[in-house]
Amino acid sequence: MLDHLEIDSPNRKDGVHYGPTNETYFRRMLRVVPMPPETYAFVDLGCGKGRALLLAAEYEFARVIGVDFSPELLEFARENIARFRARTGSTRTFELHVCDATTFDLPLEPLALYLYNPFGESVLRRVLERLHASLQEVPRDIVVLYLRPFHRQVFNDSAYLLPVKMTSQYCVYRSLSHVSGRTDVVDR
Repeated sequence: MLDHLEIDSPNRKDGVHYGPTNETYFRRMLRVVPMPPETYAFVDLGCGKGRALLLAAEYEFARVIGVDFSPELLEFARENIARFRARTGSTRTFELHVCDATTFDLPLEPLALYLYNPFGESVLRRVLERLHASLQEVPRDIVVLYLRPFHRQVFNDSAYLLPVKMTSQYCVYRSLSHVSGRTDVVDR
């Protein structure tokens, strides 16, 4: 599908085929780590048409942010958000950014970062470098929700994110500062 989209990014070749988020796995991942959503920003890197954003809206996150390097996919997301608002009467605010994930400035508040295998390993490494720099700038709780974890080794190589739950379908990681001192973190 990405072949037919206009994308102005040097990382276009590392984009992964778009697919909608599986609602069941999305909800399972959010149940893994207790966090008061009203104090967290939810960011979907590679948000596509916005399904995960609409699911996140049900959890009352302080902010719901979608990032995609395809203006066309974000237009679909805007349309889906409009339908969601009309259907539910929601006045929920969504922030949408046409941006490459490697240049997006992450919110400096507690963060739930959602990735549905949006890009290849080299881009993921750069995104995690930016995440690490952001965490060093402003220490805070960061929960990473990674669906279809084809590049889980990139996370496993990280010195600042610890695995909380790893399955064949998804992985959940949490910033080391939040779980430091725990040795019982991994649930496989």
